[in-house]
Amino acid sequence: MRPVTAVANHLIQRATESGVTLSGSQLHHLVYFAHGLRLAMVHEPLLDEAVLADSEGVTIQGLKVHGIGGEKSVNGLLLLLVKRPDGRIDDDTPTLLPDDSSSITLDMVWSRFGSFAAGHMAMFVRSGGGPWATAWHAPERGNRDTVTLANSAIRDWFRSLLIQENKDRSSADGLEQTVLLSRYNLAATLTSRR
Repeated sequence: MRPVTAVANHLIQRATESGVTLSGSQLHHLVYFAHGLRLAMVHEPLLDEAVLADSEGVTIQGLKVHGIGGEKSVNGLLLLLVKRPDGRIDDDTPTLLPDDSSSITLDMVWSRFGSFAAGHMAMFVRSGGGPWATAWHAPERGNRDTVTLANSAIRDWFRSLLIQENKDRSSADGLEQTVLLSRYNLAATLTSRR
């Protein structure tokens, strides 16, 4: 599991390299997508903390404490204050280790979803049948403003999305082959046996 600040900083760096300024809501959702895909693909949580459902979609407390949220732009990497042994305070920029395999997941999430608007990501997250809808509409939630999403529910939902995507891709590949074969007159390739 990785600190949410290191995960977020990786995505912020990708955005900066692409000339994109993320909103706080976009960053929350991108981190959630990476966490869900990591759970689905390698059965390992990406984050060292829980993902919460709220009325807008998902939120992560470790980002909120840095003032990250809503439409406010994310301007620069997240810093942590660290107390040194001599009592002085330094700032630290959390990053992933250079050989951390989770960076592959994060880069994939960036390339696929980095250009999505926060509203589109939130609509996707709040779609029926997903962990957000299940937790948000559960009677146990009561009137709470946030509810924790279970990693097992996140994993299962993202796994079902990956399976459906693979089926769709396979169907599309199969259809492409059928279309290509239809261009040939297969009857003309048959020779009679005498």
